[in-house]
Amino acid sequence: MAFEEIDGEKRFGGQSPLPLARDLRQTAWDALCERYQFWRYLGGFLTLSVVLAVIIVFGCVVVELLSKLCGSPSGYSNFKDMINDPFFWRAIVPIAILSTAALTYVIGFTSWGIAKMSVNTIRRTLKYGDCFSGWGYGWHMVWVLCVVCTRLFLWSLLFIVPGIIKSLSYALTDILAVDHPDWTPDECIDESSRLMYGHRWRFVRLNLSFIGWFILAGILRMIPGIGAIVQYGIQIYTSAAKAAFYEDLIARDSRPVSVSAEPNV
Repeated sequence: MAFEEIDGEKRFGGQSPLPLARDLRQTAWDALCERYQFWRYLGGFLTLSVVLAVIIVFGCVVVELLSKLCGSPSGYSNFKDMINDPFFWRAIVPIAILSTAALTYVIGFTSWGIAKMSVNTIRRTLKYGDCFSGWGYGWHMVWVLCVVCTRLFLWSLLFIVPGIIKSLSYALTDILAVDHPDWTPDECIDESSRLMYGHRWRFVRLNLSFIGWFILAGILRMIPGIGAIVQYGIQIYTSAAKAAFYEDLIARDSRPVSVSAEPNV
């Protein structure tokens, strides 16, 4: 697949025939193999995973330590005992709120970093520091994801099929949020729907083309250590392929931004 300069960045695509799933996978593979980008991505991915795990463990440890220091039991026999315990309101509730807020922010921060690393991999501009690019945008990404989940829930109330269709339409929302940090969640969602219009089945086929890799990962999970590494590698591969799909749509797109091609809710 050929690359061309757009706004000072390398983007692949053009007006050639639509690439097949194997073409997009090959583009992602070539990008990951170039200039050790896979290892940078893996390092960033592992860093984000560690940050997420630390936040979760930290909240649990703090609550347990407070429980021991204040002489309060770590468990309650019933709900009434729990709400009548002053320690519960003085320590556990505030810590739980702070831990939940921190975890929520880190989820947004992590989602932003993964999307940024994926698209920069295809653009051949990936740096290890991209995993920290979500600092300052964590709440924005959380808001984007919340709006997406709310819309999908509402569409799912109309039976499962509309929800599945819309989940495909909204598939590029996270990358668009990273590419356009000044956009609102609705703008990202509407633009994703516009870009995906007529290409949803192509995206399904791209994901289905990874079935063999997923089966391999399932088999290797029985081997301690190796299975986790393979799982990380496949997730990186699929994320890069999704970014390649996005870059191809952007390169082919000539319509004005934020003009919906279909009604959105």
